[in-house]
Amino acid sequence: MAYGLEFDGVDDDGVFPTAYSPTTSISCRGVLSYPNITAKSFAFGKDSSFRSDRQGLEFLTDGSIEFGGGSTNKISNNLNSFSEGDFLSFEYTHDGTTETLTIEGSTVSRASSTLSHDIQRLGSSGSQDRYAGIIREFEIDIDGVAVVEMTTAQSTGNTSWENLIGSNAALSNFPANNSQWVFYSSGAVIVAPTTIASAES
Repeated sequence: MAYGLEFDGVDDDGVFPTAYSPTTSISCRGVLSYPNITAKSFAFGKDSSFRSDRQGLEFLTDGSIEFGGGSTNKISNNLNSFSEGDFLSFEYTHDGTTETLTIEGSTVSRASSTLSHDIQRLGSSGSQDRYAGIIREFEIDIDGVAVVEMTTAQSTGNTSWENLIGSNAALSNFPANNSQWVFYSSGAVIVAPTTIASAES
């Protein structure tokens, strides 16, 4: 059994205790649902209140999906068409010279020497442009080291979200009845823990 974490797009928050900032490389991948795109939203990103400094995985109103930092340093992928509620896989990589964004097997690449990405917040970037949808899987490697690894999101409880390798991301403003944990079949029997974690602990 496995559970995805559903964000309401209003005030649900997941925040890691530290920002994950690459020096030489970053790899980020996961599975999540496509949101309503009447307004743009970040599934995850930087913990910054400045609009020009927001970064992460962003869904835009024209249907494209972007990953990047700040207002201009972004890579965009519009090779697929999705409906609200569709689940999609993504992978973003940057090795210091080239960055790629793959959505459901469709890849866009470009030359880039700028590693300006900070990842700390789930469900938004800096409490703005909030995501309404479900995150099932989420992994981050920074400089070749796994720092977040949640291959089958599974939990009950509303204070933290456990992955496989470290300290917890604190959750806030979720329902007290645990209805934010949405069951799905992963093809394996998993004992649900009570607590997303990073490799920092």
